[in-house]
Amino acid sequence: MSSPASSRVSGPSATILDGDTAGSSPKQSVPTAFDHDFLSFGLTDRFCDVFWMTDWPSRAVTHVSRAYEKIWGRPCSDLYNDPASWSYAIHDEDRKRVVEAFGDLEALGCYDQEYRITRPDGAVRWIHARGFPIRNASGSICRVAGIAEDITERKRAEHVMRVEHRILEMIARGSALSDVFDALCVLIEETIPQSRCSVLLYDERADRLNFAAGPTLSDEFAAALDGLTVAEGFGGMGTAAFRRETVTIADTSTDPRAQKIRDLLQRCGVRACWTTPICSKEKKLEGTFTISRSTPGAPDPFELELLRAAANLAGLGIQRQRAEEDARCTGAQLAHFARLTTMGEMAAGIAHELNQPLAAIMNFTESCKRRLGTDAQEDATLVQTMDKVTAMADRAGAIIRRLKELVQKREPRRMSVDLNALVREVLALIASEVRLAGVTLELRLEDGLPPAFVDPVQIQQVVLNLTRNAIEALRSPHVGERRMVIGTSEVNHRELEFVISDTGSGLSAETVEHLFEPFTTTKSHGLGMGLSISKSIVGAHGGRLSFDSQVDHGATFRFTVPFTSDVSHAS
Repeated sequence: MSSPASSRVSGPSATILDGDTAGSSPKQSVPTAFDHDFLSFGLTDRFCDVFWMTDWPSRAVTHVSRAYEKIWGRPCSDLYNDPASWSYAIHDEDRKRVVEAFGDLEALGCYDQEYRITRPDGAVRWIHARGFPIRNASGSICRVAGIAEDITERKRAEHVMRVEHRILEMIARGSALSDVFDALCVLIEETIPQSRCSVLLYDERADRLNFAAGPTLSDEFAAALDGLTVAEGFGGMGTAAFRRETVTIADTSTDPRAQKIRDLLQRCGVRACWTTPICSKEKKLEGTFTISRSTPGAPDPFELELLRAAANLAGLGIQRQRAEEDARCTGAQLAHFARLTTMGEMAAGIAHELNQPLAAIMNFTESCKRRLGTDAQEDATLVQTMDKVTAMADRAGAIIRRLKELVQKREPRRMSVDLNALVREVLALIASEVRLAGVTLELRLEDGLPPAFVDPVQIQQVVLNLTRNAIEALRSPHVGERRMVIGTSEVNHRELEFVISDTGSGLSAETVEHLFEPFTTTKSHGLGMGLSISKSIVGAHGGRLSFDSQVDHGATFRFTVPFTSDVSHAS
């Protein structure tokens, strides 16, 4: 080692106090005590990182440690023969920036860059290179020494975290499952060169895999994967689904697990296929996630970890969608149950409503019998009587049909409808309740409204819930004037609004706080589901359900639904 009198290093810039070096020409570099003492014992070859030293005036590489051969995959002799050869391996997108930064070292006083290199075997590695100048006694840079660290694992871990964050964010936001799958495939492809990703979903009834995502797959390949058999020999996808385990095919041209679709894989340029099954928490098969490559090869540990991570994320997306479907199904069942419960409560009023036209039919029929027994009556009178019979029968049939539609369990179907007509149909159903409660009803239905694009039965359910709540509020003995106002109008030039106001006692602060929560009710015999279900229905239509209330001054509820034109345009 050199003595302090011969060399001194301080901070990012080192100064060499050496007689020969201090007097050397700027274009010529001579070995220094620093070079000899530090390098001659081969200490740098023990480093995991690349230690390098360059003669600054000539840019010649004076030393590079053996780690260069391991990380770059190229012999050290290449650098000694061609000092610029290190830059040939730099990724095209990074090369210009990195080379220019090294050239600006004298002006910047340091060199610190992260970049990618491509090894001869095609593997991409991330490098963090740092360098600092070594100056001679006159202050000129005579050497540049530095460390090049392989940070590939750190970069990969950071990328995996970004992928997970991005996909989990999409899942939490409720993005469509197809969008989640597409984004996941693209993010994995950005990490693994020459890769193509795909997601297949398992159809348990048919025991086949159906194509779900593969944004960069050819149309031929995507079509062929739709309906893929779950069995040995059908590539990584079919085999992995059959075995319920990860299958990596390093070469599709020779591996027997690709035998039955080998021609397809070769035609579509798939030379390697790595697949892992997507399973639920209960270990039930949901599908497969596949990474295909155009060059043969087995996955390294990181790529295998990434494959499994992608399958887990896809599984989370599937679980989220299934949970939403279950919630919608539960909501539909609750709505159906609420409709049936409502019909039970309305049974007495319905019976009364039906008895009137049926009694009239009987009376008119008896009259016809009597008149048929005499010749004194004119035929015109008999025809008029029969017309009345027909009209009343039609009325009874209409009431029954509306009841049947209301309680029938069915899938939601949206269509263009007249909102005012829907309101009148509901009011016809509860007309007896309005009369029995002594409620004065005032209609303010705006004429000429554009059609609404809704499921008519669901919106009738919302109107029915709100009107029956208002009637219930007006039954209180403490209410003076029992008055209910129902109106419809156009708002914001893009929505229709339904409004119902009552002169009841209003809602307490405690009730308001939990008004739209399930099982919240002010009725002694109520289920507390009507407003919760109504809000869900309105929200599913893209509308809003809101209210205003003051104690002893009644309450006003309103909801909006879209125009037909708005929804069609959005679709």
